[in-house]
Amino acid sequence: MSYMPSDEPASRTDDLPVPRSRSARQRGNSAWVAAAMLLACAVVGGVAVTWKLKTQPQQHLVGTPLGQQALPDGTILVLEQITSAGPHQLKIGESASFFHAMHLGRTSHTPRQCFAGTLDHAVVLWYSHWHASLPQTLDFDWWLASILVDPYGEEILDSQETSHLLKAKGGTASYGAARPWAPLTRAPDDILLATSQFPALRQPAGNRKLRVYDRQSQQIAEFEVPFPDTTATPQWQPDSLPVTKTDADLQVTFTAVEIEEQAPAGQLVSLMKNPRPRWRIAPVFSVLHHGQPGPAWKPDVTELTDALGNKSSLWNCSLSTHETAWKLELQLARDDPAAFSPAEQWESPTVALPAENGLQPVPAPDSSATAEISGVTLTLQEIGRGATTYHDLSTSSASAIQRSSGSRSVGNKTFSVGHSSSSYGNGTTTHSVQTTGDCVHLLVKMEHVPPNHRELFRVHDQQGRELAHAVESLTIGNVHYAFVFIDPDETVESVRLKVYVHTSRTVELYIAPPLSPART
Repeated sequence: MSYMPSDEPASRTDDLPVPRSRSARQRGNSAWVAAAMLLACAVVGGVAVTWKLKTQPQQHLVGTPLGQQALPDGTILVLEQITSAGPHQLKIGESASFFHAMHLGRTSHTPRQCFAGTLDHAVVLWYSHWHASLPQTLDFDWWLASILVDPYGEEILDSQETSHLLKAKGGTASYGAARPWAPLTRAPDDILLATSQFPALRQPAGNRKLRVYDRQSQQIAEFEVPFPDTTATPQWQPDSLPVTKTDADLQVTFTAVEIEEQAPAGQLVSLMKNPRPRWRIAPVFSVLHHGQPGPAWKPDVTELTDALGNKSSLWNCSLSTHETAWKLELQLARDDPAAFSPAEQWESPTVALPAENGLQPVPAPDSSATAEISGVTLTLQEIGRGATTYHDLSTSSASAIQRSSGSRSVGNKTFSVGHSSSSYGNGTTTHSVQTTGDCVHLLVKMEHVPPNHRELFRVHDQQGRELAHAVESLTIGNVHYAFVFIDPDETVESVRLKVYVHTSRTVELYIAPPLSPART
């Protein structure tokens, strides 16, 4: 049934006209128009809200940062979080709103993670730096140092300073270098973080004062940093001397421990009124191998640890003297080729020297370039000269540790080895290595390496002459990479490498720290 409007004049009320009734089609068209207008308003409003949220200053990356300070230049330094147990990581965007996630360059709530490779028991501080009115992180090229005051009033300089670049297109790159840093090359939407660490402190849960300094040695910020409760960590007790410690066929008898206080040193000492004292520790001991004097076994690595997990070297010990004992870990190894049996050594094939700034792989089909010694698989992988780059040297979920095994010069030439890593969303990390200088180097890959593995190298030319060498090493998971550097003269055309492999021995001694009641 259709409805047609009447031809009769409309009735009136108070002389005001009453509008005629509209047809269903007219009402429908009007409804669509109204709905369209409403949707348009909502869309426009939504765009406006989105734009407004995206242009609001975003001055932190986690849900609730520990503190923020306005710096003298008007920028903002944020202490995002601290971590006191491994794995040390910062998760960004985990609790973010949709608009916050969009600001971080994400289209979902999946968090981005940044890792700091350091000791499990260290206390790592995570910083971000912001413009006061822009939602973008800034660089840390102004940063010189941070100094913490412990429960005993002793001042501690931070260490293991690292910058982390979270790339807008995915992946993370970390850079470790002495401060002050040069500015990093970055894209507009990249996120920049910085970390440094302090030792664990024996204390109830509570705040510690932290001072931050710029490259002009001026204090520009101060935070109250919450440190965890460590009072439940057991205390160690020192050994009575003399004492004998044994590992397999090796016996080590400690008769004394010499301790000498070191004078404060370094350009940053002037920033501290009461720096934590440092010490030189020298154990006195003798060695027996199979019950006979073992002069071939010599100290290889010596390290000090306290019950909280802090580590230090013997020549410049920075552990707290308020602990009841320190653990001295002594590793002994051989450094004389004459002390190795034939089963503990391997000689590579002869390889020709490469061109300047070039890499030359050792042919994979040559089975003589690979051997297994004491369960360790050795491969002479490449030989290089001058400045070279190993792209994607290794892809692994394991972290990397670089350790120096020799001088940074050999002959009349110098060299350096740099390591960089990039992390991806699937949890893998790609490691690359760059070498500089004019030296020749041989890259040796060692797989299935146990923690107490040791190796010794010798390099000879085509005439059998031994060449001076120096070594830089990189360990990724249980794979060990050794870069053996030489400085051959113009008469050297080819070289061969000899590797001596063995297992070190480790003994532990608990000593009383200086100034402790056990020593006095």
